[in-house]
Amino acid sequence: MKPTNPNPASVLNNFAESLSQRELSILMDISTHIATTLDYREVLQIISDGISELLKTDTATIYSLQEDQSIYLEVATPTMSTDFQETFRYAKVPEHPHIQQALKTRSPIIIEDTSNEPLSPQEKKVLELSDVKSLLFLPLVLENELFGILIMGAQTEIRKFTPHEIRVGEMVANHLSGAIQKTILHQNLKTYKDTLEDQVKKRTQELEKANMKLVNKNQLAAMQRDELEVALEQLKVAQTRMVQTEKMVSLGTLTAGVAHEIKNPLNFIHGSYLGLMRFFKEANIEDKDAWKMLDSIKLGIERSTAIVSVLNDFSRNQKAPFKNCNIHQIIDNCLLMLNRQFDRKGITLEKIYSPQSMETLANANKLHQLFINILLNACQSIPKEGIVKIETQTEKDWLKINISDTGVGIKKENLQQIIEPFFTTKDPGQGTGLGLSISYSIIEDHKGEMEFDSEENKGTTVRIKLPVTKKNQLL
Repeated sequence: MKPTNPNPASVLNNFAESLSQRELSILMDISTHIATTLDYREVLQIISDGISELLKTDTATIYSLQEDQSIYLEVATPTMSTDFQETFRYAKVPEHPHIQQALKTRSPIIIEDTSNEPLSPQEKKVLELSDVKSLLFLPLVLENELFGILIMGAQTEIRKFTPHEIRVGEMVANHLSGAIQKTILHQNLKTYKDTLEDQVKKRTQELEKANMKLVNKNQLAAMQRDELEVALEQLKVAQTRMVQTEKMVSLGTLTAGVAHEIKNPLNFIHGSYLGLMRFFKEANIEDKDAWKMLDSIKLGIERSTAIVSVLNDFSRNQKAPFKNCNIHQIIDNCLLMLNRQFDRKGITLEKIYSPQSMETLANANKLHQLFINILLNACQSIPKEGIVKIETQTEKDWLKINISDTGVGIKKENLQQIIEPFFTTKDPGQGTGLGLSISYSIIEDHKGEMEFDSEENKGTTVRIKLPVTKKNQLL
């Protein structure tokens, strides 16, 4: 009998209620990184690294299922050497019974102790090379179709995966399959774009040859070429916005559901905290350790409430009408989401906020996306330890926001190209060149301005101007 999928809303509700603050923080980290790229292999690597951190495993690999019932190694955590990757690159599913069973049943399969488990010759060969003691196989499903399999491994000791860990891994893998689907769509669209570019090039060459024979038709040929180039550019921009919008809607749905389900138990915890505090005061309890623990509970509630608030802001409708937005609050929300990335690199954050009102009419979700892109670029430009400074001020009818970093900077010849779609200075597989292009579109939608100052090996400053909210706009 073919297994049936449970109701998605019910599964998401139960899943959200079981998450710890550490697990929620890691999930936010994964979602933030995925939101900044459309590169297929980079998204898979983010998922592999993130789930490995989430479940505290030594290894993680993602294989895609091929049409000939073989599997192909896409990414691994930690990253394998080229020679080692070739050993594991392809595998025939029938030669790996545990993988075959996980794909057939679409359910997790566990090997608690590989030394006591009956294994096929090919499975033994792989284990001899990888020295894995325990394994967890999680099938990946895209729109009710098998996409591949995620394999988690423990090398240092025999690992007994708990039901909660298995459920978290399975649910996260299934929910993040949507992000994989969007990158596959982007990859297909980019292939289509490249094909169109080849067609434009071929057509241009044909026109140039015709021009040599038909001088009197030069003007017509030039017009046709220009029309094709304009059409291609418009298609590139439309594709970029369509894919990004679809992905943000998918992430927004997930984060909104998680935030909603966390809020309810958080209210119960807050009510219990207030009751305990009232009891302590009425009973004249003066135990300092008890009061410290009560303060720790309050701090945890405030931290979790802030995270829920950020999730709600990040998941709002992309097409929502403009409303009055506080720039300082939006930037602080983005910094909360990127806090882990800044801490990992030892980056010092300096905020010099204007004491005056910093409010503008805007789509709050898009402004969150704008500042996350810029702040994440600043973070990624700093190899290790540095400073990111945020300064705000008002000037007549404008709000001015300057975000500077002490990173590697941008070459002078690249400054004029950085907002063009698909232009990137990062290594292959590290970025798609969409972040600043989308950010510039957001600025244009809000009738603002964005400029860049950069010096190689010294850092970059992004200067943003947004119109001040006027009283008559609020009527």
